[in-house]
Amino acid sequence: MYISRYGFPTTGKTMAEPRPTIPTAYDANIMQQVIGALAANLQIPPRDIGLETTFDSLDMDSLEEVEFVMELEFRLDIKIPDEDTYQLKSVRGTVEYLQTRYSQLLNRDQAK
Repeated sequence: MYISRYGFPTTGKTMAEPRPTIPTAYDANIMQQVIGALAANLQIPPRDIGLETTFDSLDMDSLEEVEFVMELEFRLDIKIPDEDTYQLKSVRGTVEYLQTRYSQLLNRDQAK
């Protein structure tokens, strides 16, 4: 997946450069939403959560993990399948998962 010069995801058919892992504005927004959802659900300051923060380090229980996923789905208007929620173990992992999920959805919509 690629990012257009306007910051939106695209298939990259017209772009020659691959999409970077984190620094684009689009990715930063996803990261901010992930951190915001964690901070809201755990009632901790967002500044205490970084890209490398794991959910184990935040002492999240299974109910908090479910609430976090539901908050992400609401904030990002995306459905995360139940079987995929077990993959989410850190902020970085969640951001990367969401990037991949948006890419899949974009490719599916463009194939129609």
